[in-house]
Amino acid sequence: MIFRRAWHVANLCDAGPLTKELLSATGDLSSLETASGSTDGITSLTGSERRVASLAVMGCTNREIASKLHITASTVEQHLTRVYRKLNVKRRKDLPVDLRSDVVKSDVVKAERAQLGCG
Repeated sequence: MIFRRAWHVANLCDAGPLTKELLSATGDLSSLETASGSTDGITSLTGSERRVASLAVMGCTNREIASKLHITASTVEQHLTRVYRKLNVKRRKDLPVDLRSDVVKSDVVKAERAQLGCG
């Protein structure tokens, strides 16, 4: 879990060499390699589903996602259910990390990047 979070932060900060080092440091991140390569299903997601899934990949809870997107927690659950079905995943941690890049353009992640000191 710590390696996964470190990989996400390094990827968010465009630290390519660090992401490669993290991938080579542990065999546990094979799911990251697989997930980051599976973009086919991502294109089938609606904009709303992508926004919700992106925040879920970042580690936000359903309530946090609802608050940030000004929707109900029930709506978040419904979007995630459709995302899981379309991407054929069973758990939040199995969502493709490529979804995170969708939020990079938003103000939410710009603030996170500033907090992390990477832009």
